[in-house]
Amino acid sequence: MSAGVNRVGLLQREMSARDVGVCVIGPSDNLRYLLGYDAMAVERLSALVVSKSGVAMILPDLDAAEFAAVNGRPPVVSWNDRRGPAAAVEEAFARLGSMDGTALVDDELPFAFFAHMRHRLAGQPAPASALLGELRMHKGAQELERIARAGELVSRGVDLAQEVAEQGLTEKALKRRIEEVMWDGGADSVDYVLVQAGANAASGHHNADDTVLRSGESVLVDIAIRLDDYFADITQQVFLGEVPDGYREHYELVRRAQEAGVQAAVVGASAHDVDAAASRPIIDAGLGEFTGPRTGHGIGVGVHEAPSVIEGNHTELVAGMVITVEPGVYFPGRYGIRIEDTVAITAEGPRRLTRGARELVAKAV
Repeated sequence: MSAGVNRVGLLQREMSARDVGVCVIGPSDNLRYLLGYDAMAVERLSALVVSKSGVAMILPDLDAAEFAAVNGRPPVVSWNDRRGPAAAVEEAFARLGSMDGTALVDDELPFAFFAHMRHRLAGQPAPASALLGELRMHKGAQELERIARAGELVSRGVDLAQEVAEQGLTEKALKRRIEEVMWDGGADSVDYVLVQAGANAASGHHNADDTVLRSGESVLVDIAIRLDDYFADITQQVFLGEVPDGYREHYELVRRAQEAGVQAAVVGASAHDVDAAASRPIIDAGLGEFTGPRTGHGIGVGVHEAPSVIEGNHTELVAGMVITVEPGVYFPGRYGIRIEDTVAITAEGPRRLTRGARELVAKAV
């Protein structure tokens, strides 16, 4: 969490402005955003409850002391396995004062946690994502710097992949090499390292397996990690052997599409505009049916957050937002190509925080 920023206070001001009476946050990205606390998401009830004027943290007793030892955190109401959480829930809500207004619930709150608190929530609770998503979209200078550091680390992962990928290596072996660099670089978490050889790259979320890298095929690498509480995301590829003309043409098409999308990511434009700019070159080339489901997504304390960079989303881009721009083409049974950068929206124009945009790298075998 950025030093000196009282995000619970920001949330409470927004709750007052929108007539929200209570907001319940589970062990999620939203909790890390508000408190800088990475709660262990297990079966024991852990939740932050916030009203317009009060706040309390419900935690199992084995986590309570460590949480309370950090200055500036909300008061803790603890419980243990033998007594159960019912009394802690009642005490926590009693500390909140008035809860008149709409009840909001973290979209990622486990249902079992919700069941413990449902009787204290008036009416039909609504998802908290609309309110918290808006707060999270707008990053300050410290947050942008953290994302940039994460961006350099994932970029080094691509550097490594392009350097060490070779015929005979398996997807899993290359994945492990990349993960090692991420952990050695200080990553808090290594959430996604997708390594997709040959036709596997046509399946967007193929997980690395024992597929062997072969001459005459590409290897796509997609890396997303969290460093100092913030994510960055990047995708690139390397071709092993002589590059066929068709692959090279498709790579250059995606490269142009990605550049168009990045250049469209300016203050006053919309997420729709970025998607349209990145999609147009691919559609004009007659390959619209082979493109991906959307152009990108917001990124920050979560790897996927608002705004979704997709047709029809007219969320206006303002300085401080961070999105990914990742157009691609995917040919089942042949290959897929995607180029992705994490991009900050600034008053001076789009700023790439990763080094995904590159000339095609081909290695002799």
